[in-house]
Amino acid sequence: MADTFLKYWDIENRLRKGRPAPVYSFFGEESFLRRRAQRLLHESLSSAASGDLDRQVVDLKEQPFGNFLNAARTPSLMAAFQLIILKNAEKITPALLPKLEALLLRPAARTCTVLDFDPSYNPMKKASDQSQHEKKLLALLEGHSERYLFSRLKDAGLVDFLSKHAQESGYRLGRESVTYLVDRLGGDLELIASEMEKLHLSAGPGRDIQPADLEKLLVKNPHATIFDMLDCLAVRQLGKAYQRLDTLLEAGEHPLGILAMLSRFYQQVMMFRSLRQNGKTENEILHQMRLWPKQYRTLELACHHYGPAELWHNLGLIGRVEEEYKSVHLDQRHHMELLLVRLCRPKPERPARAEA
Repeated sequence: MADTFLKYWDIENRLRKGRPAPVYSFFGEESFLRRRAQRLLHESLSSAASGDLDRQVVDLKEQPFGNFLNAARTPSLMAAFQLIILKNAEKITPALLPKLEALLLRPAARTCTVLDFDPSYNPMKKASDQSQHEKKLLALLEGHSERYLFSRLKDAGLVDFLSKHAQESGYRLGRESVTYLVDRLGGDLELIASEMEKLHLSAGPGRDIQPADLEKLLVKNPHATIFDMLDCLAVRQLGKAYQRLDTLLEAGEHPLGILAMLSRFYQQVMMFRSLRQNGKTENEILHQMRLWPKQYRTLELACHHYGPAELWHNLGLIGRVEEEYKSVHLDQRHHMELLLVRLCRPKPERPARAEA
């Protein structure tokens, strides 16, 4: 079934070559690509209709399925084409499947329908983990729609996409700069696209974005600085971790937010270690933990520098500091610096108990 899913690039190529399909199914966690695909679809239909397009959205969390059926069955009287989007399509119940099947078998003329599933819905689950209803729904969509899976882009694919996005948007940002942004910000397309726009606006129209512009902006970005601090903690580089902490606090980042990231990091290291010990491959871990490759390398280094007992110990330290922040007045900077010292300091092993 995995081979039947199309990717984001496919919809770009297909829309460039001809008219949109009558029915689409959109799955996947990468919301940025999903919205971009819907925009391309809208532009393609508007072009075919010379701008005369009717667009309707029905959300199954708020509206009955009948509203969608009425819209999708009836050609628009006011426009040459219509685009109907059914959000949260995973809410379709078993009783509604026959009505959906009838619509898919005979879609209305001059109508394009998108069944938009929640990003958290996973159509790639093992058959044994799917209900009979899910199997029937997915099989129906496989036979009567173009199915797209918008997964997170990684490595060269992510850089390729962002380089193309920069070129299309008129951002004077080279591939090396895009790669630098990805390394500092991770694989979050929403975040990187937003930072690219800020860089373009700060540089000014027609001016190339320089490395100094990148560093100036990213120093102010708490996401970039927190990731840098975690990279330092992974290899116990206390001095550099101090510098990143100082940047975060000077920028107004709340200590409780920093503590939440620290706690999440050490929990991820523990989960990573467990998956590795259970024989999971790199690709399996990347998918299960929803990591990008740079995160994987950071967690791998942390596993090398921290033992299981130290991870539990550090989580306990973070929890105690969080409780102290909430219950008593403390010098937050001093207390956070002291916490970093304790996190990086090797935990002394307890002496072995003497034989009786």
